[in-house]
Amino acid sequence: MRTAVADRWRFDRKVVWSPTCLWWVGAIADDGYGRFAAGTGRVMSAHRWLWEQDVGPLPAGVPGPLRPGTPW
Repeated sequence: MRTAVADRWRFDRKVVWSPTCLWWVGAIADDGYGRFAAGTGRVMSAHRWLWEQDVGPLPAGVPGPLRPGTPW
């Protein structure tokens, strides 16, 4: 099983950082959203994975899927 540090390293390699936003250059699903396979084997939206790593679990009641360009 991969570690959280290894997952973050893999995630960061799939992102181009700009002063105002992040550009996902990894896998993209048919719906246009970035996809990321975490070390747990769970494949999820890239923006949700990043949120959960940096902030914590998504609060109840947050509409999904989150839309690019929409404030969280």
